[in-house]
Amino acid sequence: MSNTVQNHVKPSGGLVLPAIPTQPTGEAQKPAEAPAADRTITYPLIGGGFMALECPTWCTLDHADDVRDGIHPVDLTHEGDEISIDFTTNEGTQERILSARITQFPFSSGDASSYPHMALMPDGGSGETLGYLTAAEVYGEIARVRTHLRNLQAMADQLAEACADEHAKFHRSLDQAGRSPGRDKWLSLRPDDVATMPVTYLLDCFAARVVECEPDDIPADMLATLKKGDDGELVVKMPRNLTQPLRERAVRDLFSQHLRNHRPDLFTAPAAQRGQA
Repeated sequence: MSNTVQNHVKPSGGLVLPAIPTQPTGEAQKPAEAPAADRTITYPLIGGGFMALECPTWCTLDHADDVRDGIHPVDLTHEGDEISIDFTTNEGTQERILSARITQFPFSSGDASSYPHMALMPDGGSGETLGYLTAAEVYGEIARVRTHLRNLQAMADQLAEACADEHAKFHRSLDQAGRSPGRDKWLSLRPDDVATMPVTYLLDCFAARVVECEPDDIPADMLATLKKGDDGELVVKMPRNLTQPLRERAVRDLFSQHLRNHRPDLFTAPAAQRGQA
């Protein structure tokens, strides 16, 4: 059999598979649990006779068409639910990547498809798989994807720094033109900027400094507090025992709320407009 999904095989409902619901961008789908019922199915055979087989627990096909119309054993297909990551493109079209499902053609011969395998499709819309992947081969592909995700994370961090550099360059041009906003550089930040730009740059934009204190000095339901000092400078007060990840989270949360208090329009505008402060 080829690496293309076998459209000549006739699963339940003809070639119509269960609809895959649209999900928020980048969210992965989870396979459904197969019903825990008696899984022995008796199939009428084309040409006469019957064949009784137990359906695997991971198969979510009901085989109703096979039972109704009869089958050739070689065409019997077991399939689990498909998972994928769905995206909406800039043009509004839906795209799927890393589509996968467990599949088996138990009476196939001459290849590995007679054993349970994974049909993994990098381009979910193409129907082209990587072959009849074993669990070990799938783990290998997962390792490659994890490496790619780490590289993607590093690139996202680089993008956040690039945006901070662009924001700083904009304010340098204002300074040169004699139109400096002084301590209010943060007013030109976007919510996404506060969530992603380096914390050191955000502290500079908000003209803020961090003061450490004892844990008991901070309300129990808060990680840190933000107040204006006597000199007009913003002061972030946080426990000295707060871990670095929690420190960064606290600073971002406080600055985000501060921006929301002064620029609520940035948080109510459609997502497409939030890129422009």
